[in-house]
Amino acid sequence: QKTQENACRDIWLVHVTGEEYPAASLGISHFLQQLFIKKQSIYTAVIVDMIGHRVNRSDPIVQVNAGDTTKSLLMAELAISYVYPRIKNDLILQNLRPVLRRWSDPLAYLYNTDGVRFVEYGFNCLLFNEHINYHENFERDGYHDTFDTVDLIDFEYGQTVSQYAIATVAMLSHAECRSNSCWKEANLVLIAGLSLFLSILYAT
Repeated sequence: QKTQENACRDIWLVHVTGEEYPAASLGISHFLQQLFIKKQSIYTAVIVDMIGHRVNRSDPIVQVNAGDTTKSLLMAELAISYVYPRIKNDLILQNLRPVLRRWSDPLAYLYNTDGVRFVEYGFNCLLFNEHINYHENFERDGYHDTFDTVDLIDFEYGQTVSQYAIATVAMLSHAECRSNSCWKEANLVLIAGLSLFLSILYAT
């Protein structure tokens, strides 16, 4: 609440559905179309999706994926080098290791989420997600199959990734605020793919 009161831009918490085939990003596509109809710009999108699975419960990696713009990459680097060191000791799990995934990185995962729609529409965006990509942990148990049960969820890991993403949103809500004119500029959007973890975080 204090962050929103002092921020120079709005923070929207947006929950979308229909990401998977055959819906093919129906929810986020509708949302972005409405932005264009209303001529509403946004500063960036911070996407939280697939954050609760760890094939190896000691795996420390959190992927910070950048969109294809220079500003997206800069924000991802700030999330790793500026935000994480300042909040690490306050996180539920303090032994995680954020890893930068550039848009061109074969280990990136933004392409397989709603984040790709922001890229297609020319917006800045970041994705926070668990350690999974086409080359690592892609064939894990419970990935889009009937064995995906709550027993596979690492709740502390998911909560920690949520904490990290929200802290990054808080930082970005103050970024480049040089004058009062920022109040009339683009908004910051947090796209949450897994509202469960955000609800747990806000309740603790």
